[in-house]
Amino acid sequence: MKKIKTVLAGLLLLQHALWGLDASVTYATFKAAESQYVEIGVFVVGSTVSFVSIDSTLLQAAVEVIVLFKQNDAIVRFDKFTLNSPEVKRPRDFIDLKRYALGPGRYDLEVTIKDLHQEDNAKVYTAGF
Repeated sequence: MKKIKTVLAGLLLLQHALWGLDASVTYATFKAAESQYVEIGVFVVGSTVSFVSIDSTLLQAAVEVIVLFKQNDAIVRFDKFTLNSPEVKRPRDFIDLKRYALGPGRYDLEVTIKDLHQEDNAKVYTAGF
């Protein structure tokens, strides 16, 4: 019986390690006369991040989001913020949307999302536009 419990516990840990943070990053560009705007959307699957108790009935997750805009391997703009989930009774998905003004040109985008309650649960997304 003890072996079965140990195997099941190991499988649950392995399952979580294999799945890890599940989040999607979308972006859209908009051009104006002298600049362009980039809208970044972040969607986090609630079941893949750690929710902690904030009182006797509610839970909340928090992820750190780092957004880097690069040109020729140099960082030209960045943003770092904490995205908190809504206060909920059970884990659920959550989203955020940010808009950034940039000068004209080609950019490389790097978005890092890290679970603040489980440091090794992170993802990095890259794109160019």
